[in-house]
Amino acid sequence: QDYAQILVDTWDPIYGGWSNFYTSQAPEGDVSSYVDDYSINSNIFIKDSWDMSFPIYGLLLLYSKTGNETYLNLSLNAADILIENYLDNTYGGYYFSCNIDYTDCDKRKHSEYIGSIGQAFMLLYDITGNSSYIIYAEKANDFIVNHFYTSPGYGIPAMTNEDGTQKFWDKTAPNTNHWGTLGLTDHYYTSGNGVYKEASDNIAEFVHSCFWDDFYGGNMRYINETSNCTISDNEKATHMNIEHSWMYYKDYLKLGNEKARDWAEQIADFTIKHLYDKEYSGTYSGISYDLEEVYTNKINLMEAGTIMGLSYLNSYRDPEWSTIERELKLSI
Repeated sequence: QDYAQILVDTWDPIYGGWSNFYTSQAPEGDVSSYVDDYSINSNIFIKDSWDMSFPIYGLLLLYSKTGNETYLNLSLNAADILIENYLDNTYGGYYFSCNIDYTDCDKRKHSEYIGSIGQAFMLLYDITGNSSYIIYAEKANDFIVNHFYTSPGYGIPAMTNEDGTQKFWDKTAPNTNHWGTLGLTDHYYTSGNGVYKEASDNIAEFVHSCFWDDFYGGNMRYINETSNCTISDNEKATHMNIEHSWMYYKDYLKLGNEKARDWAEQIADFTIKHLYDKEYSGTYSGISYDLEEVYTNKINLMEAGTIMGLSYLNSYRDPEWSTIERELKLSI
């Protein structure tokens, strides 16, 4: 709830939404000082669609546990902003980013962001029963299937242009693929539409076959081409590993993908063995591909991702995962 309060405090009181430049020092009600280095009239695209969608998911989960209407109302307001300002009614999908007052937007499409939006709208439907959210989820998930996803054996790029006709593979990561499937997984579970299941299963297969290192273990960080899985970065980042344990396990729970369960446990074991600080707790930010060099700085995003991964898995196999999950929560 402490983290949720930050979202409450940094909501833009003038134009609504969250910015990726908000600071904790901003005086209440003064949106201009929320923006680091930019004036309120800045034309810089500082409000990513990710900034609107990902908090919805966390706030709704917290609302379901606490019944606090503030979390629900903030989620509904953020959803309205996505619909009114980011939804592309011409080509489908949702824009990458907008400026502070939504008068101008970067209309490219990002697979990770759109997948997060699809997931957020499906959870909004589950909690509110408002079927219109299914329609808005379809706008996201159909763009993933029709424009990002190509065919079995291929993953999805990080970005496309506005109409989805041009794909940009540079810096394509395992999580740009897997986040893109989250809305598909939830949508299939609700609707039974096999198109979403087929795409989600095939993308998960691609992530494992293309990014997983069979020799040393762990997911590699980036590829530049999908056809031959050309690796462009030798680092194995923690969040590009442990996040996939819960994504894979979600594939298993909602799609019945047995292989995904095994992949989830494989990644969890790798993370605990090589990336968890057994002396001081917490997870390191990453490790070199050959496991020789550990990057010992710790980042809260990666701690949170590890907690999410282990929380999905700890009751299913290894009691050690539950213990480490509790320690990580204390370290944060």
